[in-house]
Amino acid sequence: MSPKDTPALPTKLVITPQPTNLSVPATHIPAPAAIRKTFKIKRATIRSVLKKKGKKLRYNSNGVRITLDQKTLKEIRKRTKSTVYLTLESTERPVLSAKAKKIVGSRPVYKLSMKDKTGKKITWLKKGKVIIEVRYKPSKTEKKKRYVACRISQKGNAKKIANAHNNIKTKRIKIKTNHLYSFAVGYKA
Repeated sequence: MSPKDTPALPTKLVITPQPTNLSVPATHIPAPAAIRKTFKIKRATIRSVLKKKGKKLRYNSNGVRITLDQKTLKEIRKRTKSTVYLTLESTERPVLSAKAKKIVGSRPVYKLSMKDKTGKKITWLKKGKVIIEVRYKPSKTEKKKRYVACRISQKGNAKKIANAHNNIKTKRIKIKTNHLYSFAVGYKA
């Protein structure tokens, strides 16, 4: 489904219990893929969040949380004049190297992408960071502390993401990045 075919969804800003965040409730666009969340970010929404110093835009939906800070929103506003679509989806597993297979195992590989209404892709941000939090389910034989987030290259190599944090209590991997790429939850034995 292209952004042009996407029906307009209402975006309602809600102040969250944390005074420094704005939250947009699950306005995702359903798609046939198993895990695919497309968040529509209107210019009016960006403008509204930027007027409130220190606020962030946060999307929550079914175990996925994506947060955009002020610098990120300013960068998006500078790069495009139209609505932006931020998509997180599970992808077909690329051919992984032997080393990557040991780390990733049978866990899903996700792809994060952003494009505007015209289809222009935004693959990296000069300023600001996108924060992605994905819930994971640990197996009974694995130690929770050993989960890591890995960037998956086009060649199928897995590289640990430096700005990633494993929250054992919430069972979420949190990634801060300025590049939009494929990644997976991995396990360091």
